[in-house]
Amino acid sequence: MTQFNSIFTDFKGCGFYRVDTLSPHVMTITKLDTINFTASGTFYFTAINDDCKDTIRVAEGRFDADSHL
Repeated sequence: MTQFNSIFTDFKGCGFYRVDTLSPHVMTITKLDTINFTASGTFYFTAINDDCKDTIRVAEGRFDADSHL
């Protein structure tokens, strides 16, 4: 498992959220194409805002990304 840290902004005026590193947070690469430089995968995490005492849980995130340089 690879740990990742990110900062997110919200639309409620609370400002920035950060990944709660005490909760499970996982990103899984499900497909990696080194010829076409694409990757797909899934993720889940909990983000917290200490100022607003707010929590966001992302349970079934997915992504498709390409990186053509």
